[in-house]
Amino acid sequence: MKFTESTDIDHVEPEEAPRYTQRALDNIESILNNGILFSDDFNAKLLTVTFSTANVDVATIHGLGRVPGGYLQVGSNAASIAYDGASANSSSLLYLRASAAAQIRILVY
Repeated sequence: MKFTESTDIDHVEPEEAPRYTQRALDNIESILNNGILFSDDFNAKLLTVTFSTANVDVATIHGLGRVPGGYLQVGSNAASIAYDGASANSSSLLYLRASAAAQIRILVY
């Protein structure tokens, strides 16, 4: 859910300020009471990366359109840890290695 009220308060007439403020507060309350999801305001992608061999770079398209700032491992089908690959990440590819063969879910941001 996104904040939908205008943030251009300079163009609100003084007599409209209480109504504008109430609408903005109602919008914020609705957002907070319904929960804020990563997809609402967090520029990230959830990926599943398959590592067929341990300690070998795997290039994965991440879809962020920019060089990632980092990643979090959020799940795996085996005892394995993802870590930085030897190649530099780019605006389209994330390079990772894993400590063992596995499918690992990565939240890249």
